[in-house]
Amino acid sequence: AAVFLWPGNDGDRILERARAAVAGGPVVHLVLRSGSQEFYDLRRDEVRRVPIERELWFDDNRGLRQIERVQGRVLDDVLYESAGPEVGMQLLGLAEVYREALAAGDADVGDREEVEGRNVYWIEFRVRYPRIGIPAYDAVHRVAVDAETYEPVSWQADRAEYRIVRWETLPRGRGDFAAARTE
Repeated sequence: AAVFLWPGNDGDRILERARAAVAGGPVVHLVLRSGSQEFYDLRRDEVRRVPIERELWFDDNRGLRQIERVQGRVLDDVLYESAGPEVGMQLLGLAEVYREALAAGDADVGDREEVEGRNVYWIEFRVRYPRIGIPAYDAVHRVAVDAETYEPVSWQADRAEYRIVRWETLPRGRGDFAAARTE
């Protein structure tokens, strides 16, 4: 009986909770903050940097809707109906590969740190694309998960960092795919 009640190690517990936090339906909705644009403010006579926010809706049946905003203003709103290799790779790198790595036990818990005032655990995993139509890609990615909710808050890949403002999964057929234009 003692074997069944043994607590296990913290890394396994963290990975299990991280997996539960991103489990759900096949429709993925992400809001990411990365990079910024420079604007000259005439009233203040200064140049300031404003973060860029990207909202992504992905459903393998309906495609990828990408909305780019700066200070809440929509700069671009496109539905890519045919999720070709480059679009699929973009989203796989940001959601599906992470979920797959957690489900397969191919992720490791790294350091505990603080990101924007939140205690997080870094989860590391390898992303490989030896798939047809997708160029060879092999890199280590890191996702910071909140130490209390285990929800993703930051993503590091290829010397880039993305703040995860929102991450949710929805049942098939749900989500907002009504874009201003379609490609």
